[in-house]
Amino acid sequence: MVVIDKMSTQMSFIRTVYLKNIAIDSSEVIPSLSLGMSIITCAILSGLAWGLWGP
Repeated sequence: MVVIDKMSTQMSFIRTVYLKNIAIDSSEVIPSLSLGMSIITCAILSGLAWGLWGP
């Protein structure tokens, strides 16, 4: 579990640094990261619901 946490933290850091490098306007970074996390969270929760209760 600790290894997964460390990998998740490292990937988050890498994603943030990369996005800051390619962003035209620095004010776009936080909303982009928030949207990405929302999409991932919804996908995971939807997959769990599908697995538990079916289509």
